[in-house]
Amino acid sequence: MKHKFSIINFNERVSNYLKTRFNLNSDEQLYSIFEPKLITITFGKKGVEFIYNNNVYKYSLTCSTPEVDSTGAGDAFMSGFIYGLYHHYPIEQCIKFGNVTGSACVQGMGCISNFVNEEQLLEIAGTLEVRDL
Repeated sequence: MKHKFSIINFNERVSNYLKTRFNLNSDEQLYSIFEPKLITITFGKKGVEFIYNNNVYKYSLTCSTPEVDSTGAGDAFMSGFIYGLYHHYPIEQCIKFGNVTGSACVQGMGCISNFVNEEQLLEIAGTLEVRDL
């Protein structure tokens, strides 16, 4: 399966399942199985981990919002993150975009009941900071 994917996104539950399934001790070992350009692992409110070129980056999320329903939050995070990649923003800015879209998602019931438009995304992301874990 090596080099078949550019970006792989897992949540914490899937990452743990795969590590157990393949008898692995770390997310880095999981990265070595697939060898994509980038693996992202979302940890809900706890943050996100990126593995890129065998380097691990862990960030906490800074946009704290009341949670109504977490359905689709990881996918919403990735939509903001990929928006940033597509527009050639640095990784820290991509994380901010993902933070905004994921946070918006959890404020409504269901995965598409609450979202931001591009103007709101850029405005809210401009107020956030990214912290290493």
